[in-house]
Amino acid sequence: MPGRRRTVEGAQASVDRCVEHFGGIDILVNNAGMLTQARCVDLSIDMWNDMLRVDLTSVFVASQRALPHMLAQRWGRIINVASQLGIKGGAELTHYAAAKAG
Repeated sequence: MPGRRRTVEGAQASVDRCVEHFGGIDILVNNAGMLTQARCVDLSIDMWNDMLRVDLTSVFVASQRALPHMLAQRWGRIINVASQLGIKGGAELTHYAAAKAG
C-alpha cells in the first residue's frame, strides 16, 4: 500500500505544481519506467508489483489526475511511451512486457 500511496500523491503533487506554475496542463508525457529481470518461475510478487506500479499504474494515475484540467480547458494531449517488448515479450521480462503491454 505505501508504494501505491506514493504513486498517487506524487502524481497529484506534480499536476498541482504544473497547474499552479503554468495555469493549466496541456500535455502529459507518461515516460516513467524501470527494468528488472527474472525468470518467470523466479519472479517475486514484490518484483511484479513494483514493475506494475512504476510502468503501468503510474500512467493511469498521472492521466487520471491531469484529465480534469484538460477537460475543463477543453484541450489536452496525453502521450504514453511504451516498449516493443509489450508486443513481443522478452526472456526474463514477463513483468516488464505485461506492464508495457498495458
